[in-house]
Amino acid sequence: MKLTILGAGAGACVPGTSTENLYPPAFLVEWDDQKILFDCSEGVRFRLEKAGHLLETIHHLAISHSHADHFAPLPFLLGIFLKGQWGGEKARNEALNIYCPDAIAKDFPVLWGIHWKKMDYHSFPKLQFHSMSKKEDPIVIGNALLFSNSAYHSYGNLDALCYRFETPSGVFVYSGDTGDCEGVRIACKDADFFVCESSARLTDSSMATQYGHLNARQAGEIAKSSGVKHLILFHYSGLDSDDALIDAVKESGFAGRLTVGKDSQTFEV
Repeated sequence: MKLTILGAGAGACVPGTSTENLYPPAFLVEWDDQKILFDCSEGVRFRLEKAGHLLETIHHLAISHSHADHFAPLPFLLGIFLKGQWGGEKARNEALNIYCPDAIAKDFPVLWGIHWKKMDYHSFPKLQFHSMSKKEDPIVIGNALLFSNSAYHSYGNLDALCYRFETPSGVFVYSGDTGDCEGVRIACKDADFFVCESSARLTDSSMATQYGHLNARQAGEIAKSSGVKHLILFHYSGLDSDDALIDAVKESGFAGRLTVGKDSQTFEV
């Protein structure tokens, strides 16, 4: 299993900080010649191609929630269509499976219709939505399993998800945006990779139970209690230095491998 960070930042970055050049969230997991993309943020199609991945090879997309820094699919879908139209059958992505909260599966066709009055204007890729909210059974993708759990975000008023992805060679867990909640703690149990958001300032512990964001220390505490092997922080603002984030995680007692995520980093199990 290989993880590539296509975007470890937030919707916008503070100028002059360590996140100045970080793109919004997107993570590619590869296993046994298959791929799945977690979150589809602004400009992800360019980042995929820069990393050597053709758009026609992406057939699985898992979305954590509908906020625009995590879910900006229209240019991505247009790119897939145009490449297939101009490049012929070999460049055509016939189908895209989208695993997402129920609200996206229900409402996205309305947004799509605003841009293209005929829903079948783009004959490919065929969009296959899989509603993952409160879904108890996993989705089978080849020889891997995709689990979803509810995540606490936006004062609990938003349908948000975290994901656990089990492959024969390792387990990848993606928090999306979340506070401290049962769903994320269950999802990251004994994970090889736990990619965890850390948007809250180190001095702010209230966000975890109010709006729904973790700070680095809280991410470390969750990783420690869940037996995570490798914790990767993302979605941080840059207002706290990398060294401060690392020190906060160490203070939590987490003793596994720790990475302050950066764009273009790759990791393997």
